[in-house]
Amino acid sequence: MEHVRKAQTSRTPAEPTAERTPNPTTNSLQVERELLRWENQRLRHELERQQRCISELLGDRIEGTDAYSQAIRVQELTDQNDILSRQASETIQQLHQLRHSVETLSADLEAAHKVNRSLMAQINRPTQSGSSSR
Repeated sequence: MEHVRKAQTSRTPAEPTAERTPNPTTNSLQVERELLRWENQRLRHELERQQRCISELLGDRIEGTDAYSQAIRVQELTDQNDILSRQASETIQQLHQLRHSVETLSADLEAAHKVNRSLMAQINRPTQSGSSSR
C-alpha cells in the first residue's frame, strides 16, 4: 500500500488541479502501472539472486556463458576425458600384468607344494634297513 501512496504523491500533474477533471480510470491505470513496475523490479532482483545461487552451485557464472567460454569448457572436459581414458587403459594393462603374475606365482607355489609333500612323504616313510634291524 505504501508503494501506491508513493506513486500517487510522486506524480506531478501536467496541468493545474483546478482546471483538471479527475479521471478515475486514468488514475487507477497509473497506480496499477506503478505497482507492476515495483513487482517487475522485485522479480528481477529475485531472478538475479536465483541465478547467483545456481551459479555458485555450478561453479560457473550463468551470465558469462557465451559461445567462446563454452567452447573452452568443452575443450577442458575433452582434455580431462582423454587423460582419464589413458589412465584407465594403463590401469587395465597393469591389471592384466598383475593377473598374469598371480597366475605364474600360483603355478610356482603349487609346484613347491608338490615338491614339499613329496619330500615330507620321503622323510616320514619308514626305512627298510631301520625296520629290519629291530
